[in-house]
Amino acid sequence: MNVGKLEARNAIRLLCYKWHARSHSGELAPDFRIFLDWLNAGGYGHYVEFESETSPSQDVRTWFTDEFKRA
Repeated sequence: MNVGKLEARNAIRLLCYKWHARSHSGELAPDFRIFLDWLNAGGYGHYVEFESETSPSQDVRTWFTDEFKRA
């Protein structure tokens, strides 16, 4: 499944909260590697496959970091 960068960004931002609510009680800082593993295991890995000027993984890491800075 091919997704565009905007669709991926919107999905990743929502999935950050879904993952954090199910996986953490708020004591630990969110771990990006664990989040990526969760995405792939849950069937969301296609949101890390889009065209990017840097790399999709780096873009996803930036969105992940931004979301948890706001929280």
